[in-house]
Amino acid sequence: MKLQTRLLLAIGVTLTLLTTANLWISYREFDGLVDAEMVKEARNIRAMLMATRRVYHQQFLDSGLPVNDKTVGFLPAHALARISREFPNWTISGMSFNNVSDRPRNPENRADTAEMEAMTWFRANPKAEEHIGEIMGADGKLYYHYTAPMWIEEYCLKCHGQREAAPASIQDKYAESYDYKLGDLRGVMSIKIPLTTMHDRVLTIWRVDAVTHLVGYLLLFLVLAGLLRRAVTLRLSGLETITQHLMAGDYRQRAEHSGSDEIAALGAAINQMADAVERREADLRRFSEIAAHHLQEPARRMASYAERLTQQLAGRIDDAEIQLSLDFIGQQARYQKNMLHDIERYLAADQPRGELALPDARQILAAILARAQDRISAVGAEIIIGELPSAWIDAPRLSDLFEVTLDNALQHGGAEKSTLGTRREAASAAAPLRIAIDGEQVGNLVRYRISDNGPGIEAQYREQVFQVFERLSSGRGGTGIGLAIVRRIAESCGGRAYIETAQGGGCCVVVELPAREIS
Repeated sequence: MKLQTRLLLAIGVTLTLLTTANLWISYREFDGLVDAEMVKEARNIRAMLMATRRVYHQQFLDSGLPVNDKTVGFLPAHALARISREFPNWTISGMSFNNVSDRPRNPENRADTAEMEAMTWFRANPKAEEHIGEIMGADGKLYYHYTAPMWIEEYCLKCHGQREAAPASIQDKYAESYDYKLGDLRGVMSIKIPLTTMHDRVLTIWRVDAVTHLVGYLLLFLVLAGLLRRAVTLRLSGLETITQHLMAGDYRQRAEHSGSDEIAALGAAINQMADAVERREADLRRFSEIAAHHLQEPARRMASYAERLTQQLAGRIDDAEIQLSLDFIGQQARYQKNMLHDIERYLAADQPRGELALPDARQILAAILARAQDRISAVGAEIIIGELPSAWIDAPRLSDLFEVTLDNALQHGGAEKSTLGTRREAASAAAPLRIAIDGEQVGNLVRYRISDNGPGIEAQYREQVFQVFERLSSGRGGTGIGLAIVRRIAESCGGRAYIETAQGGGCCVVVELPAREIS
């Protein structure tokens, strides 16, 4: 998983947890605020009703009006019951209220089960001023139930004390609700508010708040993602690109390191490393090239003098050992010359020797085959040329690729199989050598295949042959550098080289190169 993905995932998880916690806390806060508002609203309603009840009750007593069917409706106990019935016609809140008692004179004021429980609670808690709870209504809905006690006061005893002391009209009208004493619980003011309505209010407010927070956190995430991409990811990607160029041998590349943060410091360190590596690489390359060049001349002279001696002493040497020594000196001089030539090519393999473009692979191969025609005829090889798409490389190094792989096939393709000194007969010694060279474009890669019908290379040795000076046989010539040159060229271009079994058996060298310029 990429660093950017991990960081964005961590930020996303953190913001998700924060959002979840924030929404939960805000819901609880809104729920608490609504509860507080319900309590406040219930207290205000209770205050208004109690004030109205007190004033009209006292006014009725002071008026001296008799209690009869025409005037009983002015009594608060009766009036509030009628107002409670009328109230739903003026509101859609679903709220209801009434003053109720367990010994009512007005049947409409009789306490229900929940109100009776509240009265029992107030008798057990006489100092309590209110009781709040949730109840299930007769309609099957939940209600927020607020109750406040109505204690018998001095003026209440005029009608609810001893019956003999009550006004005659009260005695004539009512036969119950007498014998109360000062401080007795007469009833409760009962206010019921639908919880569904209040919960809907909470959810409505919470949803608005939730959407606001979600949008805010989303914008924060996008801003952080943008900052992360600009300040970290893109800069690290740039450094990665620079290091890939450096790894491929392009030591001219340098990282931009403006600023004073850690990534800028890393860029400066990479540039310093690149400077040091470039200097060291240049020194080593120059030394190696000079050494290889200067060693070429002694090898050339040694081979030339050995050949001259052989010609001058032809027919005059009676000692076979002396002749063998002269032949050995000439052979080793030529081997050293070829090896130094391959070392020079290996050292130069990772650097373009011309313009990077899309050279004509078929034309380059035709020139190589023309130069090698005598050798091809000598071994009786059949060359089969297939499709050869163009790859992004300079023409000289593409020529080296085809020349080295063709030489490898001519040298080893038709010989007996030999691995690390172990030899065995080929499957068919009479079969002519057949070499196929073709290619294909697969996406952004061009894949060249140079295959032969020889003994092939066993799987455990296929990586070993790409190492410098590694040869599986010591008796077939070659310097042990050819395939190392092929891989060095391929990797410096952003590709790769490897060996697989050819179709029908044999060895197949595969070289992959970019099909277009690498940005």
